[in-house]
Amino acid sequence: MANKTKGSARTSVEGINDSLSSIEQKLENNQKYIYYALIAVAVVILAVGGYLWYRSSVIEKGNKEIGKADIQLLMYNNPDSALTLYKRVAERNSFGPANRAAQMAATILFQKGKYDEALKYLKKSKPEGDVAGPAMKSLEGDCYVNKSQAKGGKQYYNEALSAYDEAIKLAGDNENYTPVFMLKKATVLHANAKYADELKVYEDMKQQFPTYALQNRINLDKYIERAKALAGK
Repeated sequence: MANKTKGSARTSVEGINDSLSSIEQKLENNQKYIYYALIAVAVVILAVGGYLWYRSSVIEKGNKEIGKADIQLLMYNNPDSALTLYKRVAERNSFGPANRAAQMAATILFQKGKYDEALKYLKKSKPEGDVAGPAMKSLEGDCYVNKSQAKGGKQYYNEALSAYDEAIKLAGDNENYTPVFMLKKATVLHANAKYADELKVYEDMKQQFPTYALQNRINLDKYIERAKALAGK
């Protein structure tokens, strides 16, 4: 009986020791996992910190370049030098400054009659902001219209209409800008002999922005009557 009890006790002790060994091994393994996890977290923190520093550095450098371009354009009336700087930022910078640089480059290129190149930079930018965004989409439409006229046709009028529609959408109820984009759209529709669509734009404009035509001395009723007559209404 004593032997049996002693054996049982020894077996129990061995079982406990085995359990303790197992627990120690699990703790050791868990410590490894915790260690690896801490390393992973540290790497992520360093990576994020490095990216934020890089981003801040690139943005600061881009803004300085844009400042130099603005000075060339506004103070020295030197669009060629400004264009070179704007292009450089647009091509080399991938953050906020690149967006404005691309838009400024596109504006200068449009003024120079280089519509294809202007469109290239407009495509690189995002139409952000309540004013700049709609203005850039309108400029895109202007590029397509002038590009068509330069070729003596109407090849890109549909693209122009799409751009003006986007400008109108982005401008929303802005009474200073939206009617301008609507007039541009109506002008292209008239040139494309889409008189019923032209009429609708004028009527929508008159309803949504009733004071714009009067303030800007535009005889909107005359254009409405003309569109009605051409549309057979």
